[in-house]
Amino acid sequence: MGCLGNAITNALVNGLGFLCFTRDIKLYNVVVHGLAFMCIFMAFQTASSFNSTLLTNMGFGDLGYNSLAVIYAVFSVANFISPFIVDLTGPRVGMALGGSLYCLFIAAFLKPMAWSIMASSALLGIGAAVLWTAQGSYVTLNSDENTRGRNSGIFWALLQSSILIGNLMAYFVLPDSGKVSDDEAHQFYMILFFVGCGGVFILLFTRATPRPVIEDLDGKPKSEPRLTLWESIRSTFLLLITPEMLQLSFLIMYSGLENSFWAGKYPTTLGNSDNSLPSEFKPRVIALSGIILGCSQIIGGTLMGRVADRFGKSWVVMIGLACHMISFYAIFINLKSGYMEPSLGLALVCSFGLGLGDSCVNTALYAILSKKYVNQSLQAFAIFKCFQSALAGAAFGYSDPLALEYQLLLLAISAIVGALFFARVDAPSSAGYVPLNS
Repeated sequence: MGCLGNAITNALVNGLGFLCFTRDIKLYNVVVHGLAFMCIFMAFQTASSFNSTLLTNMGFGDLGYNSLAVIYAVFSVANFISPFIVDLTGPRVGMALGGSLYCLFIAAFLKPMAWSIMASSALLGIGAAVLWTAQGSYVTLNSDENTRGRNSGIFWALLQSSILIGNLMAYFVLPDSGKVSDDEAHQFYMILFFVGCGGVFILLFTRATPRPVIEDLDGKPKSEPRLTLWESIRSTFLLLITPEMLQLSFLIMYSGLENSFWAGKYPTTLGNSDNSLPSEFKPRVIALSGIILGCSQIIGGTLMGRVADRFGKSWVVMIGLACHMISFYAIFINLKSGYMEPSLGLALVCSFGLGLGDSCVNTALYAILSKKYVNQSLQAFAIFKCFQSALAGAAFGYSDPLALEYQLLLLAISAIVGALFFARVDAPSSAGYVPLNS
């Protein structure tokens, strides 16, 4: 089965050949780094969806949930220092370093031990902050006013394809029986490890992009002094406490809560590790749910950008809110209410709704941050990932002890509050953000 991972990686690397002939270096960079992220997150997202179920089957109890909680907690804090690290290394090296720590995390599951999994989780939290800060900087360097939307769409489609392809792989690799053996789990994680390493290798094909030249009043090139660690943290904090960012933080925090739900609690529930659901719910269903969710993410990411441009970003959030509210209610009725026999078909329809709603929320957030914080995009997206990962970490922490119905109620309340504050910031009367002098 390890040949499958190598085949996927080789196909992607060989597919870069035709791109080498393009004269548009910036488009080349966007596509190549998108392919790299597709491989890295094909490995990580697939592993995350199965971690809790497989570790429970191996006798590790709640270690899967605790691991994800540590990742997102460290990720949240590390976002305050990641701009400084990326400024030192440059975005290409930063992405490679961050991606390598994702591979290290997956490698810890090849021979799972509690201490190694928790240690690699903490390191991954730092790596994730560096990876995403570097990615934001790199795509900004390779975009201009005319290509920002195009490049964001290309990257989003490639990134979300990782969910679809990763779960397709899991669906055919994992057995159809209700329990995965230790040997089968080892082979599964070995495939994911090689795919993740392939993604880091693809980053070597990216090309350097010169930073835009800033001129002084005399038209001469002006060099900007590099911020110290303290100055970098201070500039991020000053942006954090502005009224508009604080209002946007409610929807950002909701995006973290719902991300942890569709990536952790919901697929684990469908995996039926506690045998509380009918026999048709089993670990392989996690992959099937991920396939459907990945399709809806790609569809949403492709369509919602156009909806935002034509009708406004608040409409995209409202569509996402409707998808999630319907899905939350259907999940409760299907799995927890006792009004009906749990239906696998309805559960998979809910997976589609969760993915479509998530793509709406994230598309709207990326659009509004790109618009309002053009001159402070590094700090803005670091704050975005800080709030998102902090709430995702908290959600993974309560995923196991808190009953499903209470999690659904918390998600519904958070979604409504976040959408209302987002609409206030996105209103045409909004004055816009004026950068603070640091």
